[in-house]
Amino acid sequence: MAGFDLTHTTTRVLTCTGLVAGGAAIAAFAPVGAAGSLAAPVAGLASNVLANDIQTSLLSRSAKPGELFKNHDLTKLSGNAVRTCLEAVASDKSSGVAAADAKTLRKVGKAIEKRWEELTTMPEWQDDVAPVQGEQLTKVIVGEANITQAGIAQATALEPETWQEMVAVHARLNSWKLTPAAAKAAGGWLHQRFAQAVWELLKEDATGKGPGGGKAYAALQMTLLAEILQRLPDHAERDGETKELKKHQVKSARALREVIQGQVEQFRQHLDAEGAEKHTELLSTLATVSQDVGTKLDSLAMSLEVVVETTSAAREEARDHRAESLANQQEILRLLREDSRQRDSDEQLRTENENLRRELEEAKAGLERLAADAEHGNQRADEALASKDPAQVQAALMAMCDEKTEQAERTQQEVLELHREIAAIAYLRGDIKEAERRIRLILNQLPSDLDALNRLGLIRSLQGDLNEAECLYQQVEALAAGDAQILATAYGNLGNLYLTRGDLGHAEVMYQKALDNNEELGCKEGMVSAYGCLGNLNLTRGDLGQAEAMYLKSLEIGEELGCKEGVASAYVNLGILYGTRGDLGRAEEMYQKSLEIDEELGRKVGMASAYGNLGNLCRTRGDLGRAEEMYLRSLKIEEELGRKEGMANQYSNLGILYKTRGDLGRAEEMYQKSLGINVKLGRKEGMAIVYGNLGILYKTRGDLGRAEEMHQKSLDINEAIGNKEGMAIQYGNLGDLCLTRGDLGRAEEMYQKSLDINEELGRKEGIAIQYGNLGNLCRTCGDLGRAEEMYQKSLDINEELGRKEGMAIQYGNLGHLSRTRGDLGRAKEMYQKSLDINEELGRKEGMASDYGNLGILYLTRGDLGRAEEMYKKSLRIEVKLGRKEGIASQCGNLGNLYKIRGDLGRAEELYRKSLALFSEIGMPHKVELVQGWLEDLAQ
Repeated sequence: MAGFDLTHTTTRVLTCTGLVAGGAAIAAFAPVGAAGSLAAPVAGLASNVLANDIQTSLLSRSAKPGELFKNHDLTKLSGNAVRTCLEAVASDKSSGVAAADAKTLRKVGKAIEKRWEELTTMPEWQDDVAPVQGEQLTKVIVGEANITQAGIAQATALEPETWQEMVAVHARLNSWKLTPAAAKAAGGWLHQRFAQAVWELLKEDATGKGPGGGKAYAALQMTLLAEILQRLPDHAERDGETKELKKHQVKSARALREVIQGQVEQFRQHLDAEGAEKHTELLSTLATVSQDVGTKLDSLAMSLEVVVETTSAAREEARDHRAESLANQQEILRLLREDSRQRDSDEQLRTENENLRRELEEAKAGLERLAADAEHGNQRADEALASKDPAQVQAALMAMCDEKTEQAERTQQEVLELHREIAAIAYLRGDIKEAERRIRLILNQLPSDLDALNRLGLIRSLQGDLNEAECLYQQVEALAAGDAQILATAYGNLGNLYLTRGDLGHAEVMYQKALDNNEELGCKEGMVSAYGCLGNLNLTRGDLGQAEAMYLKSLEIGEELGCKEGVASAYVNLGILYGTRGDLGRAEEMYQKSLEIDEELGRKVGMASAYGNLGNLCRTRGDLGRAEEMYLRSLKIEEELGRKEGMANQYSNLGILYKTRGDLGRAEEMYQKSLGINVKLGRKEGMAIVYGNLGILYKTRGDLGRAEEMHQKSLDINEAIGNKEGMAIQYGNLGDLCLTRGDLGRAEEMYQKSLDINEELGRKEGIAIQYGNLGNLCRTCGDLGRAEEMYQKSLDINEELGRKEGMAIQYGNLGHLSRTRGDLGRAKEMYQKSLDINEELGRKEGMASDYGNLGILYLTRGDLGRAEEMYKKSLRIEVKLGRKEGIASQCGNLGNLYKIRGDLGRAEELYRKSLALFSEIGMPHKVELVQGWLEDLAQ
């Protein structure tokens, strides 16, 4: 505790008082962490400094009459805290408050402070909110309330909407212009920072220079410390003291919180009552004004009717008289020059008569309009009486203005909500430009709108601009301080972003924060999502046991909550996990359950996703016809929804399926469709995936230059967006390409880079794959010992993960290795193990490969009959799959067998079938190989 002079009793009292009371105040109002930081020094002082002289001093002062905790002791401080907050939001440029609104907010702050103090001195205030003192205080401090320090630290006074209402009412009562956006900004600011302002003013008040002149701080310290110190044992151990002090520190904070909360709430209620009374008076006055105006206008209208009729009759009579006079003196008039003037005078009379009639009719219509306006309390009626009663007219105009302002506010809010809905639908459909345009319109009006900032972050994340997305999510996190629900959403989005980057450590921290916030709020729906995200994280790491535990927790809470959408998502996640393990039957069960729920809910997005997952499962089993059906169902729904991201995914899945069949032309068409949509969306992660798929397709064709170009494009995008998992995959693909070219040194470099990234991520599935690739490299180099070591490492990881597909692949590789060594018995054992797993999985592509490998093994042994049996089994599966590459390979193998038998005609027939298929697919390196066989046959 360096920096504090504790040699004098007075200093010790003041220091301990400040720290302990400060701890209580911070526990009640300050941000998380502040309370904890003060707890330690307070506990230390409790053990070393709180001597008898301090206790005696505090207890004697607290026993004096009039020094108990009274409400008015904190009145000035609380009102001043409101004013301080409003002045701060008016001065802060980041708040987005315009200059005119800032000026109004400063005036509102002063008005609230003044009215707060006025109201709290009223007798009914003291009756409504009784002082916390004596037995009441003791009850508060040692009460049975289940309150924790963490809970108090999150406390804020009133909701933003209540503060907003308080600010708007003061502006309205004083006829100050204040936009709804400024009132909302002030409400949010007060909700988040009023508590901190109270604490800062308490510290200032402790010096005697604050708004309470030291009274507020004295009342606080006397009451709270007397209770705390009375309950501290004189000779307790330090741990016991610390525990006791913390307990009473936390409970004591309720006293301060209750009084200030009571002041705020009571003030708001007084404003509501006063505003309602004034509003009633104004409506009554306006009703009287309207009735009076209506009566007077009716009377005036009737009088004008009489005037119009009388004047018209007089004019008609005068005109007839002049006409008669003109007839009698016609001859004279023709001789006299007065004739023209008389005609002019007569015409003038008629004109004046018509003008007067028109003016009177217009006046009558105007009065009728005024009367109608008066009935609706409209402005023109008030203006008609302006000269008689300006005060009533002013009041009426103010009421009219308030009504129009409220209508404008409602309209603006409705427009903003429409922008949100349009943005959400546009995002779902993949119309990202329109979605962003609508979000920008919202942010132009409300720069700190958390929902809009979050949606913009999702768009940037979709587009692969992870840095800007991160900035937006962090902005939401900063603005939402104190709002645990919004913070949970921000943490979840940041977790997803870090997961995409491959930063699994940071992702886990964010997901855990999201879970903690949702648990604290008791928001089970949020917990469902958070557990699901933690499951995805562990699945990426390859920790399938922990992933399953998280998914099951998500499922359990979703079922308990009756949240069917969350339950469906949990089933999907479990399906993916069981599929990764190779338990395809259980995976299918999960996908079907998810589909049934989505169909029941009519949730088409979920249905499309379920069909896509079922398609992947059927493709893994080798049921390509059923897989195609599922993908097309998914695609149809996505097209109906106009959901472009989903369409891109299904085109990519269809591309993989057609490549598996050997229909490389159609596969390329699907990939290009997917790529086009992803480019239009600006969805970089999707573009990277498709470029990778195109690279594999071109490698299959033997176009290694184009394949390298595609893999490099994919790698560049993944590096740009920081997607480490994607980078690892493309390094592996480039390694395969280099191995095919025979560039073994570069192949090893690529495989090692991929392995390093997967190890950094803790991504066990990726590590297993790269060990297998390095094994292939070592076998090609002739280093069979190292190859076996790599294959075994890969196999061990796959067994640990329960990933049966990976196990089958490595058994097959170990079979190749044993066959190369000439250990055909061990080779057969390995191939058979691989075949058994693939049969268990129903993975037909793998079974076809295993039968082919066994055929080669029996051919090597000279057992041509068994070799033919194996080749034909493999061929039948390939034909059923429609997999042209596999058909071509087995035709070639059978050709070699018949050539050995001497059946050259049959051998040539099969070679030519193989050649035609490889040519159709576009695999020139295979075409060259088969042409060599035909040339050998011809010799």
